[in-house]
Amino acid sequence: MFWKKKEKEADVKPPAEQYDEKSILIVLKSVLEKMVKGEEINELEKILGPTIKLLFFQYRTKGSVFFENDRDYIISLINKIPTDNYSDEIRTLLSIIPHMIKEVGTHTFIPSGKFGYEKTNPIMVKSIGQSYDYLDQLECDNGGPIEYKRNGSVKSGSEELENLMDWYTITNSRTNQIICDLFIYAYSHINSEEIPDGFRKKNENM
Repeated sequence: MFWKKKEKEADVKPPAEQYDEKSILIVLKSVLEKMVKGEEINELEKILGPTIKLLFFQYRTKGSVFFENDRDYIISLINKIPTDNYSDEIRTLLSIIPHMIKEVGTHTFIPSGKFGYEKTNPIMVKSIGQSYDYLDQLECDNGGPIEYKRNGSVKSGSEELENLMDWYTITNSRTNQIICDLFIYAYSHINSEEIPDGFRKKNENM
């Protein structure tokens, strides 16, 4: 994982109190807004990397949740950025920003693994009913219809997730072929907008 690989680099930093999360987020949002406009590509690349390292350092030292109020806006900016203009390293940084830190109840949770497919990175919703709402909006990425079956509850793959998560098997309802298993954590304070690989929202491309 990116933050594990960068952990050693993040050890040598100015005192965390000089770089509170509010200040870091102001810089991050400013950089992303300029990236959306395609401004000063080389200069922005120099700023983005250190900014992400400061976010990680802040988490290491304070355990802060950075995206509690700003996460949706930050994701909307990232989705608008013409990533072809930037290096592979910058595209990697952009891809991990939305996932770096998620808040689950009163706990800070760092996901790992493939979203939805791994118990260490489940789909986050606020209730079991909203688990069904989430699954009902999905179809195969080629437009194929799906059905889902709840197999039961399983222990999470992370100590930060105190409750059990639900395990679903997803099937193509047209061919009856099993597609995959997905894991949903129904005790979050958020309803995830992210979609697992291999799926899309119904009518998204119509």
